Amino acid sequence: MFMTQCFKIRPLSVLVGLALLWGGVSACKAKSDTPDTMSVSVLSHVQERVIKRRGFPDLFAVTFDRGLAQRRGIRRVDTWVYLGSTNQRVVFDDGYFVEQEDMAGDVAVPAKTDLKPTHFGPGLSAQDITTRYGQPDDQELTTIEGQNLAILHYAAQGNKPKKTFGFVDNALVAVTIGFSFGGQRTTL
Repeated sequence: MFMTQCFKIRPLSVLVGLALLWGGVSACKAKSDTPDTMSVSVLSHVQERVIKRRGFPDLFAVTFDRGLAQRRGIRRVDTWVYLGSTNQRVVFDDGYFVEQEDMAGDVAVPAKTDLKPTHFGPGLSAQDITTRYGQPDDQELTTIEGQNLAILHYAAQGNKPKKTFGFVDNALVAVTIGFSFGGQRTTL
């Protein structure tokens, strides 16, 4: 039996989602970013099969929507990008496969990173991130739907990828590895 669920899409999710559509996003990857035992979330069986077949993604983004928290917990949406002869974007909603799409355009294939989608969960705070990666290169503060959104930007340096983290009330709501989201940034 095939079932479809409908979800309200919140503006914060749309903001992050727009950045994931690839238009205007610059990709930077790293060869090695050693994250020793940082896994804080598990993969679904579907995601495990994709990783077994294709490996971990070259670039990825994860968003956490707490808007459904009272009904069924925090909703997690993963967008994984595989670069190579065919650039593809694969999307999962709470571990369920949503879509796979070829991406147009020439993209330089960056070196792989050791960072994985499992390294990031909704329980991480800004302090957890700065403990792992140090102080951000840039920080952006904005308000969306009456909520304060803090975005920490880490520039690509040497063999470490560009990283961006978004927080509402000091709780992780978005992470991108290999590219960034957000608008105007302020140097710290």
